[in-house]
Amino acid sequence: MGWMIAVAVTLLNFVALAGLRGQTLGKWATGLRIVRLDGKPLTFLSSLLRHIIGYPLSLLTLGLGFFLAVFNTQGRALHDIIAGTVVVLDKARPPRPVG
Repeated sequence: MGWMIAVAVTLLNFVALAGLRGQTLGKWATGLRIVRLDGKPLTFLSSLLRHIIGYPLSLLTLGLGFFLAVFNTQGRALHDIIAGTVVVLDKARPPRPVG
């Protein structure tokens, strides 16, 4: 039962939230957003490709799929290339005062 809850929460975060808002909880907390290469909002299908197909492939290559971002001029990892996405700063988010 516990593993089913973990899978549901993971799918909600990575597929549903990202597909609806372009942000996982972590991306929201850090002011980042996932968009399509043309700059348009992430679609549910792109989110599904990115997280259900792309992430496992990146892991199956012993993490080399994530390491591609270091060499890609846009910082795109394997899952971004598969889904046609890129991670950008969320300009809609107002800056917070420091101090």
